[in-house]
Amino acid sequence: MQLQQLSLFDDIETPVFESQNSESKAGVNNGQAKNDVPVFVDRHEDISKSHLFVAPETPLDNLHAFAESIGLKGPAYQAKGVIIPHYQLTKRQRDKALAQGANYLYESEVNAMTEAWRLPSLYITISVDPTVKIQRDVRRTLGFRELQPGALMKAGIRILGQLCVSIKVIRVVSVQVEPLSRMIHDPEYGQLEATREGYPKMTGEQFVKCFCQKYKVVPATPVTRIVFKYV
Repeated sequence: MQLQQLSLFDDIETPVFESQNSESKAGVNNGQAKNDVPVFVDRHEDISKSHLFVAPETPLDNLHAFAESIGLKGPAYQAKGVIIPHYQLTKRQRDKALAQGANYLYESEVNAMTEAWRLPSLYITISVDPTVKIQRDVRRTLGFRELQPGALMKAGIRILGQLCVSIKVIRVVSVQVEPLSRMIHDPEYGQLEATREGYPKMTGEQFVKCFCQKYKVVPATPVTRIVFKYV
């Protein structure tokens, strides 16, 4: 699955690069990774190319922290064009990961993990400091009408004005369908929602205008409003 970021108000696709922020260092203490949550390795058909990964319910920051603790560098991390974000391992790195507490998965277990990672994708542009951990946000879209609270999704998140995209897993808090025009008719609500969408300098009316221009809809168009939080 290829995650390509498309900014809400851009007309062209932007290159995708996986970025890591300071949160990726969380959980490392004196060079040792905290193993509060499981980290996994598999055995690739080519034994010299295994993978290091986590379950979708586990923050990817934990994966980055564990990888850093065993000396893995950013280029080994792959999130674009793959189902499971992972670090590619040599046999030596695989052995080190296991020695540090990673769990080995057999082929059937890897297949089950792959199915668990087949999550619907949502693309989000936010304009906050990338070092600020966001607890909750809102995204309007024309799809996902059947989405249920509690569902996991794979999100491609870009900081406004930057090309780098970070892959995160989010959990749906609530889903409702409402017309875009609500953001116009209730200016206070519109301003708040524009901010939660990642555009704090926009009014609700300005946000709706940009949304309508991009997706060729009108303010009366019902859209799906998804409230989510980061896993």
